[in-house]
Amino acid sequence: MTPASPAIVAFTRHAERRALERRLGLHDVGELLLSHHDQRRRNPHDADWLVRASGIAIAYNWPDGDDVTMPSSSAHGASSLGGRMETESYYMTEGDIAYIRVQSPHGSVCSEEQEWGLRDYDEETGELVGLEVWSASKVLPKGLVDALPRLDGRGRTIERQPA
Repeated sequence: MTPASPAIVAFTRHAERRALERRLGLHDVGELLLSHHDQRRRNPHDADWLVRASGIAIAYNWPDGDDVTMPSSSAHGASSLGGRMETESYYMTEGDIAYIRVQSPHGSVCSEEQEWGLRDYDEETGELVGLEVWSASKVLPKGLVDALPRLDGRGRTIERQPA
């Protein structure tokens, strides 16, 4: 039997990175997802659901066993980075997402949604800093997907506390 709504959010490592890159606390993202779950929409990509609230979008799967909600990506909106991030690219099997870092942002990052994923821009310079490609194994060359380091496994788990 499917529960009426989730009580636990288990982040993928990719979702953790995307939230931290935007200086979003995981607890805040988890609470945002849980409090807006009833307003979710079907996601046309690999994650089942999409919640848009407070200037961000969260793609996630639910149910994912034992009432666990799995965000695979948090996106959109602006963020402020305290310092430069090291250049990183990776592929995440769960969610079939490739992230390709083009250059480190100097400060705030904003994402622009495309049919195939997200473009990340440095707000100060307008320069492209990264690409998040959804359904990566279907749209990118196999050799590129195979060459990217893997970022699999679950990250932190946030559990809603009873009121």
